Amino acid sequence: MRLVTILLGIIMLSSCGALKKIFKGKQKEEARRESLMPIVTTIENRTQKINTLQEKLRVTISSGSEKQSVSVLVRYKRDSILWFSVLGPMNIEVMRGIVRPDSFFVLNKFAKQVYYGEITSLGGKYGISNFYHIVNSLLLGSIPSQGYTYRLVQDSLLLVDTALGVTYQIAVKDTVLSRVYAQRSDESYVLHIQSYKEVNLKNGVVRLPAEWYMKTQGMELYIKQTSVKVNHKLRFPFKVPDKYNKVPFNY
Repeated sequence: MRLVTILLGIIMLSSCGALKKIFKGKQKEEARRESLMPIVTTIENRTQKINTLQEKLRVTISSGSEKQSVSVLVRYKRDSILWFSVLGPMNIEVMRGIVRPDSFFVLNKFAKQVYYGEITSLGGKYGISNFYHIVNSLLLGSIPSQGYTYRLVQDSLLLVDTALGVTYQIAVKDTVLSRVYAQRSDESYVLHIQSYKEVNLKNGVVRLPAEWYMKTQGMELYIKQTSVKVNHKLRFPFKVPDKYNKVPFNY
């Protein structure tokens, strides 16, 4: 009797066209998703042209009524070294750091201290298991090649890495990464890439993120690129002075 009821229900759905609409809707959604997947490949191929990157950034931090701006020089060798220097008033260096695949060191020149730690520790704080996946996304606008759960939301394609709790949002119209969202416990981090800049290379043109915006609890962060060099030979000078106190960075 139960089987007969189910069969009758299916017949009724078919007769009114509801079942056909359901199947047609799923097919349409699958077709749209398949048509959007080449976007990921396009972004990946475009960013593969970049080996080294040097940028000068203007970073503005707002916290309540307080606002502070600094200049940051960033040098990056893809998947290998991230080097940065923070410049205060009169272009005096106040901080310098270097990040390698397994460790990081940061010099605080005012306090005469060097903070250090392992990259794997970042996973415990921010849920990031591969630091350079995030760096490549934010500096190059690239997306790591791995398995995702795909979702379509209006004119955006969302690539959800459920294992890491990271979501990459792609603006379909412009074929660029527009947002990186990370979730850990009750904390969330959302960084918007607000604009891109075209850079001419010998082997073509690349589009690099040029403005970023991030808002967290009680703080807003705005970053703007003021100069950029791509695929130039770079130096990464970093030396810890003898008199600096070594401080492990505890999370």
